[in-house]
Amino acid sequence: MPKYKELRETKGLQAKQVAQEAGIDPTMFSRYENYRVLPIPDDFRKVLQVLGCAASDIYSPDEVILIPGTVEVKMTGGARVHAEPSEYKMTVRLNNDCREVLTKEVLQKCGYKNIGAWITSCIQKLRERYAELSKNEKKNPAGQ
Repeated sequence: MPKYKELRETKGLQAKQVAQEAGIDPTMFSRYENYRVLPIPDDFRKVLQVLGCAASDIYSPDEVILIPGTVEVKMTGGARVHAEPSEYKMTVRLNNDCREVLTKEVLQKCGYKNIGAWITSCIQKLRERYAELSKNEKKNPAGQ
């Protein structure tokens, strides 16, 4: 469980103060603090700055968002091995209409194990579409 409240209280701050100093909506900060949603990276960085702490002070390592380009360093018998992150965790804001469709029941009925599987499928379709558009641009360059 995240430790927003514990850190906030240690600093003698109210939730509303943290939200205000971070420039985020107090209701949204309450959702972070109560573990109802994960913050988007920009908001998370702002909260970390206000609380004067690191991401690992709030979340356990498996909950922390992996930022693209972050490289894990492993020690193996005195040698350092750099490994790219094996997964990318992301947070997105969607409008409330999405709640009706992005449910476990709907996703499974449509053949997806979970929302991660659905997103992976969407990304694959996006890759294929981008490759197709790039191929067509090479065949027919603009202005010719």
